[in-house]
Amino acid sequence: MYLPGTGLALAAGQLMGSPWIAVAVSTAAFCASVFWMVSGWLPRPYALVVALLNAATVYGANGWFDNYFCLGLLALGGALVLGSVPRIARAPKLKETVPLGIGLVILVLSRPYEGGVVSIPCVMVLLWRLRGCGSVKILKLAMIPVFMLAISIGWLGYYNWRGTGNPLLLPYVVNYRQYHITGPFLFSHLRPIPHFHHESMQRFYTQFELTEYRKSHSRPLWFLIWKCKVYYHTFVPDYGILIAAGLVTLLRRRQAVILWVPVLAFFGFGLEIMMMAWAPFPQYGAPADGLLVLLIAFGLFEIRCLRLPHIDGRNFARGLVLAEAALVCSLCWNYWLRAEEPSSPIYATFERPRIENLLLRQSGKQLCLVKYSPSHSPHEEWIYNRADLKSARIIWARSLNPEQDRKLILAFPGRQVWLLQPDRVDARELSAYPCRSP
Repeated sequence: MYLPGTGLALAAGQLMGSPWIAVAVSTAAFCASVFWMVSGWLPRPYALVVALLNAATVYGANGWFDNYFCLGLLALGGALVLGSVPRIARAPKLKETVPLGIGLVILVLSRPYEGGVVSIPCVMVLLWRLRGCGSVKILKLAMIPVFMLAISIGWLGYYNWRGTGNPLLLPYVVNYRQYHITGPFLFSHLRPIPHFHHESMQRFYTQFELTEYRKSHSRPLWFLIWKCKVYYHTFVPDYGILIAAGLVTLLRRRQAVILWVPVLAFFGFGLEIMMMAWAPFPQYGAPADGLLVLLIAFGLFEIRCLRLPHIDGRNFARGLVLAEAALVCSLCWNYWLRAEEPSSPIYATFERPRIENLLLRQSGKQLCLVKYSPSHSPHEEWIYNRADLKSARIIWARSLNPEQDRKLILAFPGRQVWLLQPDRVDARELSAYPCRSP
């Protein structure tokens, strides 16, 4: 359903043994790219300090690792775009445009809207800054990023064609038209409730999504504060004073055209937060994480240069860094070292791996039909499958009704068929499906 960038990364992780490897590797790549990004704007000591603080923040809170959103990949795309802009402005050479092209490709293939609010201001200001170089020079510099984007968009068109039959129609749009009741923006209107083929999907869209829509329209100020708090505590917890100082620094030095890049990108990100009507999941804000880290670096630079009576900016900056480091250590202690194991994970269940192991002990290939109760939470999903269904040892599927179940069983012949009713205490174990053949 979603754009294929994250899926491609997870597939690469699967080739290395587990999709989660892609989560870990992309997060590490983002942490390394922060040093490169900030050093394009400020002296390297600032880049090193901010990169270490960012790495400690990322690895101190497991919100980056206990999911398959690949937040590091999304943040890496934004960091590559932001880090390439000052280098191209200083030394307009072809090699400096390669990171820009890679960052734009990552954002286009993963989160084009959220990435666009960060990258479009960067590209626009950069073109304005290079206007004195002449159109021929600008066209030469644009060759590599444009070529990368053309290849990526062409492949994305093929991907769309294979999924929807139309190169210009994203599977995400098909899903939106078929199932969603609300739109992603505050100005979106309610849509007619569509026909759902399964009760759990109907509950999800009519209860969870509709509830969020009503909250966003009945309490817009509370909803905005909630969105800001989620992104703030996920990406830059308690760095607010440094972000504010960074914005002040950039606005005070607005004569330098290139310094408008982070300012405009930040206001674009703010506009995205204000307009978003859906719940603020971390993947919506991840492309702007590099931008927030860059503002922290500028804030640290501004505070260190302060010269006030009885206040030495250098000591103040050192104190702030030590305080943030202590905060990150406390977060790491609470989230990783001291936290108790939850009774049940969010959006999942501990029972599924146990049932999966039972199925793997059986000989041959298996087909497990899962029958939910009417009160089953739509957030606790059991049905996840490998990409290649035909070769998978286990196929998980919803049990709809006897007729539909028979069609599914016939579509995957030669498999042992099981019925699982996870919401019934007396029927959590596997049982042979009562009607295997039509």
